Amino acid sequence: MDISQRTVRVAESSIWTGVLLSTGLLLAATYGLVPAVAGALLQELVDLATILNALRALGEDRSNSAAAITISAAPVPRRVQNADRGRGQG
Repeated sequence: MDISQRTVRVAESSIWTGVLLSTGLLLAATYGLVPAVAGALLQELVDLATILNALRALGEDRSNSAAAITISAAPVPRRVQNADRGRGQG
C-alpha cells in the first residue's frame, strides 16, 4: 500500500508542477515577454522537468520492494537481407 500511495503523491506533484510551469510560461508569452520559438523550447523543458520529476516514483524504495521493476534485454532480431542484393550483376 505504501508504494501505491507514494506513486500517487509523486504523480500529483508532477502534474501540478507541469500545470503551474506551463501556466506561468503561457502568461509570460501572452504579455510578449517570451518570443514564440523560445516559448516552444521552454515548454519542452517544462515537459522534460515534469517527466524527470515523475520518475521519482521509480526511485528510493524500489530495491526493497516486492514490486521492483526488472528490465531485461530482449534479443535483437536479425536484419532482413536486402532484396536487391545480387541484382545488377551479370
